[in-house]
This record gives sequence, C-alpha cells and structure tokens, in this order.
Amino acid sequence: TKKITIPNTVKAIGADAFKNNSNLEQVMFNEGLETIGSGAFDNNNALTEIRIPNSVTTIGENAFHTSQANKAAIFSLAVTPPTIQSTSFAGRTGATLHVRNGAVKSYQSAASWNAFTKISGDILFVNDSFDFDGMSYQVTSSNQVRLTKGLNQSEVSIPETAIFYEANYTVTEIAASAFSNYMKTKNVTIPSTVRAIGADAFKNNYNLEQIVFNEGLNTIGNGAFDNNYALTEIRIPRTVTAIGENAFRTTQSNQAKNIYCMATTPPA
Repeated sequence: TKKITIPNTVKAIGADAFKNNSNLEQVMFNEGLETIGSGAFDNNNALTEIRIPNSVTTIGENAFHTSQANKAAIFSLAVTPPTIQSTSFAGRTGATLHVRNGAVKSYQSAASWNAFTKISGDILFVNDSFDFDGMSYQVTSSNQVRLTKGLNQSEVSIPETAIFYEANYTVTEIAASAFSNYMKTKNVTIPSTVRAIGADAFKNNYNLEQIVFNEGLNTIGNGAFDNNYALTEIRIPRTVTAIGENAFRTTQSNQAKNIYCMATTPPA
C-alpha cells in the first residue's frame, strides 16, 4: 500500500490500524476525522506528508512514530492544537510543523507540540489575512486573494500575485474602500488578474491623474473612482460588463478630455 484516502465519514482510526506499512507514502485525511489512535501509523517510514485536518481533537501515543530519519512535511490545520502524547510524533519533531497563521503561539505552548524545533504559521484559510509588500490581502479561495488595504503613495502598481511564505495567491479583487481618501496617489496600474473593483475603492483620491486598467476586469463598483476630479483620461477595457452608480462621478469641473469604452457591447 502506497496511498490511502480516508473519507469524511470516518470519525476515528483505531490503534495500530496502519502500523508497519513500510511503503505507505501518502495518507489523505478529510475533515470529519476526530481521533487518530495509538500507533495508527506507527513505523510508516516512507510517508512524505502528514496533514492533520481541523476536525481532529486527539492523537494517540506513537500515532506517527518513525524509527528512521524521515523528512515528512507535517501540517496541523486545527486552530486549537489537538491533544497529543509525547510520543505521538516521536522521531519527527525535527521537521518543521506547519500550522495556521495566527496559531503559532498556541502550538508553542501546547504540551508535546512544543517539542517541535520549528513551528511555522504559513497555512491560510479562506477569510484569513496577510500583508505583502506593504499592502493587505484577504484569502478568497485556495489560490486567490482580494486586496483590502493599499498604499498611499504617488505611484501604485497592484501586483498580479501576493506571496505568503512560499504560496502564491492571484490578486483577483480590490475590496471596497481599499484606497479611499488617499491624497498622495497620482498613478495606479491594475493588472489583468483583477476581475472586480469594489465600491468606493478609490473614492476621494483628489490627486489621482491616471488609472491603467487591463483586459480581464469585469466589474467596477459603485463609487469606485467617485470624486477623482484630477483624472485626465478614463479608458474602460472591452472585458468590463458592469459599471456601478457614481463610479466615475465628479463634483468639480473635470479635466478628463477623453473617455474611452473598448467594449463592443455597452457595459450595464
């Protein structure tokens, strides 16, 4: 046996259930599992990864013990560390333990988990947040994020990708009010990965002169560029299908000489 998938209907794995499966390389657990019994995967020295679901609360003695040098990556997705024994990961505590962002201190202070020499908070769930290159992002899927807070500086180039540890997340949205009331911003470039710009995202950027949109953008939200009366040009990509109320409203005489809409079908 080299690979095992355990369905989400399984609540408990009994003692020594997969003990001495010396060729077992991968075990796919699913959410729903609560208990991993003593010695359940004892002496499975070929494992390349151990990923404990969020639903697990208890791991028994020698559950993942190895008697050989092993480099299996170990992940625990639970915010609250499951109850384990001092020997649950015997032989493996020299490996990096990967846990959810924000849970590092809980694992460092939890009995037996604190035997791991390195605990890294590099796991993100949907709605978790992180910073990258001075801007803040919120996870929306396994590989996508929305930008929630931008930089208040003259030149802003929103990246296609935000990086958290070694994971790359595609930037697909700009959240509501992410850049609102920024007085320093003069030029903004929005990449082709961004599909939606939220309500009031750049509202009251009085000094914003230029926005570079790219093909790929679908939606410009209500008030997204409201009251940006320094704009010199507005160029809507052909991929845009919807533009909200007051998206480009101005309250003053505006210097924008040209407004271009590239779409063959007028956006709603």
